[in-house]
Amino acid sequence: MKRNGSEQVLNTRDKAFHYLIVKGNNKEHVWTAITHLRAHYNPVHLLSEKSFNYGHAVTQHKWMAEFIETQATSLVNPIIDEHILEPMKKWHQFYEDGAQ
Repeated sequence: MKRNGSEQVLNTRDKAFHYLIVKGNNKEHVWTAITHLRAHYNPVHLLSEKSFNYGHAVTQHKWMAEFIETQATSLVNPIIDEHILEPMKKWHQFYEDGAQ
């Protein structure tokens, strides 16, 4: 999949944001696990990015940073669920489409 420059920049910044959150919580070992898992699912992850709303992801990052900064950490989990888990729910369709 060919991506334009702005998508590549946003993807790089997205990864950097997540790394900083994980590192800030002294969980760099978790980041290592995430990157290994992501590499395993990379083709599916790339396919799912075709319909990814980068603008909404940036908004979610702003909310997460704000909630962490103001110590409203109970508000972070729903955003994380939407940001990380919802896109993953679509992955099965790529496997099903590939099997046909």
